Amino acid sequence: MGIMNDREILSAIHSGELCISPLNPSNVRPASIDLTLHHTLETMTLTHLDAADSSFQQIQSSLSVHDITDLGYELQPGQFVTGYSAEELRIPSFMSGNIFNRNSLARCGLDASAAACIHPGFNGRMVIVIRNFAQYPIVLRAGMRVSCNWRSMKTSPYAHMTNATTLIRFWRTQRRLLSACVPLLFLQISILLCPIFSTSGSLL
Repeated sequence: MGIMNDREILSAIHSGELCISPLNPSNVRPASIDLTLHHTLETMTLTHLDAADSSFQQIQSSLSVHDITDLGYELQPGQFVTGYSAEELRIPSFMSGNIFNRNSLARCGLDASAAACIHPGFNGRMVIVIRNFAQYPIVLRAGMRVSCNWRSMKTSPYAHMTNATTLIRFWRTQRRLLSACVPLLFLQISILLCPIFSTSGSLL
């Protein structure tokens, strides 16, 4: 497993293994691709949250959506927002990616690498969580760049089961296999024990 350089990234894109749409060729860096910020941001209106007892519905109901196409969004010190990549990604099962903060953003006081992992097989817009760790407000704009690099895993496709239907099908298959194997197991045990019982009977 290693970080892909620009030649390998472009080769994967041209072959169709890695899909990034739309792709600005100037955003392909020596070992990464600069993704850009979508025009929609989400903020949370919660005043208290128990992370161990939070639900997806609770978080979704507290989200406020902002369109930053024209005016941008002023991110306050200590505040974070959830954004998305303007590009839609389709990652093959043998490849993964990471979001890394650009040096230019870090020098301004922004961290865009909180949601860092892009899993094998991902399909959609990448979540980009941006935090202001400076002591002054920073305006976010649609189209601003964040850095992303790719790792080619060069292994078999991932085997993670992504939905309950697949999981149920898996366990049903295992149960059928087990029910078929148990009678055979008892048969083998009886075959092994039969000479022992025969010998003990003759001794008596």
